[in-house]
Amino acid sequence: LNDADTADFKTGFNVGGSVGYDVNKVVGVRGIFTFARSDSRGTALPVIIKEGTKTDRYLYGGEVVLRAPVAGGVSPYLLVGGGAVTFRPDTATSQNFTKPAGKVGAGVNVAIPNSNVSIFAEGGGWFYQFDKFGFDKTQFDLTWSAGVALKFGK
Repeated sequence: LNDADTADFKTGFNVGGSVGYDVNKVVGVRGIFTFARSDSRGTALPVIIKEGTKTDRYLYGGEVVLRAPVAGGVSPYLLVGGGAVTFRPDTATSQNFTKPAGKVGAGVNVAIPNSNVSIFAEGGGWFYQFDKFGFDKTQFDLTWSAGVALKFGK
């Protein structure tokens, strides 16, 4: 959050989901929602967000997925999109704010043969302007996810 690296957030966790539509085998679109939580840390934090404050982020929007299907049902992919990030520190006073955000990422999807199920692993980076509590930086939140995808239709 600052140039001296004396205010930031620890590694936390995230859970989320998406609904998508495959335009063809290469291009898809999806709506996404991710809930992420981490703790604040550092010596330059504002009074409202003390060391160890649980901080939630709601990341939501849409993205375009560009896949490169290869043999064996493996599909590495890139994604680009945008939406918003709602920032909610767990404090006694309401200090929530929402900012427009962009998203970029990459992943791999592996189809399970003879089924509509696949497994995936994905890394995504959300970037937005963090200009609250005396800070004014472009924040980059990195999320790593893995899960199961269910495909309806053909």
